[in-house]
Amino acid sequence: MPAGDGAGPAGVPAVTPAMLAQEARNSLQLPTPTVGVNPDGANGNPALVNLPTWWWVTNGDSLTQRTAVGSVWAEVTAEPVSSTWVTGVGERTECVGLGFAWVRGMDDYERGSCSHTYRQADADEQAEVQVVWRVSWVGSGGSGGTLDPFTMTATQDVPVYERQAIVTTVD
Repeated sequence: MPAGDGAGPAGVPAVTPAMLAQEARNSLQLPTPTVGVNPDGANGNPALVNLPTWWWVTNGDSLTQRTAVGSVWAEVTAEPVSSTWVTGVGERTECVGLGFAWVRGMDDYERGSCSHTYRQADADEQAEVQVVWRVSWVGSGGSGGTLDPFTMTATQDVPVYERQAIVTTVD
């Protein structure tokens, strides 16, 4: 790109903040989602049929990228706004934001939680998470707006087991 104030030589279009915003968007290095699951499936702690399994994304910090040519500039910010979990049988759980980690003592249906209740066992279950990142920008001259969002995906093993109990009365 030309140096100076962003204006190109005769016949070459000037660099605009919108052009720089798109360039900055394309330079963002968004992370592959890293997930948390409870029960986590490790150490004999699988998800259980008919009990909620909580999901959340652990790496969802906003990212900013600034690009400038002379006095023309644009700054792009990407922030995660939603996550959708898709089970191996195609059931979808749409979440506002990235969910949050379950901690002992919380209600299974805590407001803002992101959970799914499996109805059948599958030791080889995998879920896919899709995180949508909203992209906005501001630039020189009071310009700004939104750009196309990003969607980043990852898969997570979620072994699902069924436990049965026999309840008897005790006199």
